[in-house]
Amino acid sequence: MVIYGLYKPRLMESMVLDWLHRDYSIVLVGPRQAGKTTLVKHLAESTGGLYLTLDDPDVLQALNDVKAFLEIYFSGRRDRLVLYLDEAQYDPGIGRKLKYLHDVAGIRFVATGSGSFDVKVRVTGELVGRVARLVLLPLNFHEYVEWRMPELAKVHKRLMDETLRILRGEGGNYNPVDYPDLRRLWMEYVVYGGYPKVVLEDDAGVREELLRQIVVSYIDRDVMGFLGVREHVKFRRTLLALAQLAGGIMKKKTVQEVAGVSFQTLESYLSLLEETYIVFTVPRHPGGLGGLRKQPKIYFYDNGLLNALLGDFKPFNTRLDTGRLLESYVARHLKQYFDRLTYWKTKGGGEVDFIVNNVPVEAKMTPRPAKAMRYAAEKLGSPYKVVVTPGRSGLEGDVYYVKPWHL
Repeated sequence: MVIYGLYKPRLMESMVLDWLHRDYSIVLVGPRQAGKTTLVKHLAESTGGLYLTLDDPDVLQALNDVKAFLEIYFSGRRDRLVLYLDEAQYDPGIGRKLKYLHDVAGIRFVATGSGSFDVKVRVTGELVGRVARLVLLPLNFHEYVEWRMPELAKVHKRLMDETLRILRGEGGNYNPVDYPDLRRLWMEYVVYGGYPKVVLEDDAGVREELLRQIVVSYIDRDVMGFLGVREHVKFRRTLLALAQLAGGIMKKKTVQEVAGVSFQTLESYLSLLEETYIVFTVPRHPGGLGGLRKQPKIYFYDNGLLNALLGDFKPFNTRLDTGRLLESYVARHLKQYFDRLTYWKTKGGGEVDFIVNNVPVEAKMTPRPAKAMRYAAEKLGSPYKVVVTPGRSGLEGDVYYVKPWHL
């Protein structure tokens, strides 16, 4: 049984501390319930900082007058004190006030907000050159291993580093020992995802209900409440249509027809979903043959949220959409680890799921490289190809077969 109340480490913790040591302030954004509050409370306690939340009306009221705010909370103790300001999106003028705190009062801060915070407030525009903007997403698979079976974390880190070395184009020998427990954890992760409360729960029914609540909370509080989207039904239909297309090319006309929205409305919804870290798109690589409309592929950051929208929490090995779940998982992790992620498609219909550092990468349940991989590798000058698959691992010819739970 997993015990609540015990702080679990996040990879983001060291990044925040590193930027603070450089005398930067930080804006920490990400989707609702990704763990921002837990992280900043822990950092405040462990570093001696001051934690405040604008969810508290007294704090929000005090911040109306920045100088009075400083007298109330920082009188006699400004030196090197870091302010951890949670739920900063509740103050529409927060950008100007944070600028004053940093530039005039000399107070470094870590200000958090849901993804909608950066959409509406645009706080980082007020603080160019003074602030690091960091994104906290739901747990990636390595963090999931650390939380669920910490004794396997070092093993997974080694396997992950070997996989990332290959994806960087560095090659090398690759014949790893597999670990059945990593496979089991991965099959949990691709169904339930990495939202912290979900990860900490053992009961499948409770996990499913938590994910459904995250969807409702996102639509009610972020989309309708904070961002002011009025058409609740149309937005939800759009979200569901995108979930059904996840892992495939996003045909906008199809989404419009299914959701019953105009092109302008769809573009607006897509922008909000991307900026609030629910979905992301992968563009087509320019090296593929011309003559194609450059439609992106669409993915969700979290498979648990995707499955909540689809209404399907069946175990991975009983699903009909295992390929989609595998590809979504690979896309999310490649996007986290690499700056540029594209897919390859030709006029004749040949497709490679991803191009990373000019290396063709396929996510496949059956370990057979797509024919287009050879052509893409030749065009891109890659000496090898990578297939992420549960069915095989090792180097065979010029193909690296990598287990997904090694990423």
